[in-house]
Amino acid sequence: MLFGLGFAMQLSRKNNASGSFLLVYARRLSILFFIGIAHAYLIWFGDVLHLYAILGFVLILFHKMSDRAIVRWAVCIALLTALMPFLQSVELTNLIAGASTDEMSVATRFAALTSGEWSDVINVNASFMREAYMQFEIGFDSTIYLYFSILWKFLLGFVVGRQMLLQNSDKHLLVCRRVLPWAAAIGIAGNTYLAGAAWFFDISLPDTSSVASSLSWVIMELSLFALSMAYLAGLVILYQKPQWRKRLEFLAPVGRMALTNYLLQSGIIVFLFYGVGFNLLGKVGASFCVILSIAVFGCQMVISRWWLQRFRFGPMEWVWRCLTYGKKQPFRQASIDMT
Repeated sequence: MLFGLGFAMQLSRKNNASGSFLLVYARRLSILFFIGIAHAYLIWFGDVLHLYAILGFVLILFHKMSDRAIVRWAVCIALLTALMPFLQSVELTNLIAGASTDEMSVATRFAALTSGEWSDVINVNASFMREAYMQFEIGFDSTIYLYFSILWKFLLGFVVGRQMLLQNSDKHLLVCRRVLPWAAAIGIAGNTYLAGAAWFFDISLPDTSSVASSLSWVIMELSLFALSMAYLAGLVILYQKPQWRKRLEFLAPVGRMALTNYLLQSGIIVFLFYGVGFNLLGKVGASFCVILSIAVFGCQMVISRWWLQRFRFGPMEWVWRCLTYGKKQPFRQASIDMT
């Protein structure tokens, strides 16, 4: 959603989407795509950057539409996304499914990731990418589903950005106060159901074994989105309070270095869990992973703040910017003071 909002913010600053801006934006997306592909094959198969880049090109097609038309598109795509698990449960996906590929078994992948050879990691990543893009199914666990699930949120974020709801958040506190209780109630209720079903009844969710159980994915899709909106509204409201603003501003540097921190997280986890590093895959539980996540993100908050006191951009953001504009960009903070 924030990706779509960012596109709206850039459009508003660039003279209403002139041709030159769209060309630069397309080049920016192309570079992001290749960064994502490199990340997916060389480090971690679960990359989202190339997905965002591809859908960023789709987002350009909507830039001249009215907000009302974009919202209609978002709703229709969201409904189609919710329908996919039902189609899978009644086996309609077989009508359009492509030929299955001979992919690695789970045991083979596990052995490869823990082997200690980087070439094995690349082979596993490549097998996941082939599986994602060569099996044209429309179930909840398919790449097609993921594209639709992301796109409708992109579109809603684009409208939110056009309406300046977050850029001028102090003028839209009433909207946030109205959204917060409803979003929190839906988000907490849905996620409580999903967690309870998994914990007490050992049900693997989302489940598409029948039409009725396919509802679990609809609940997950809506409850995760609702809970995210609750977090967002809550943060906007808290940010208006002076005592909270100072605390929340510690989140700004890590957000300004989002690309660097995203890639760094992948590198850290691969180093800790795969055989090329400490080989912890399958040896630790969920509690360790939660603690690790908090520790890594906490360190990134501190390091990002330290870095941006000395440099204008994160290292990957700087590389991305240089490649986008085709020339070296100012990097150190001192270069700003000299101009």
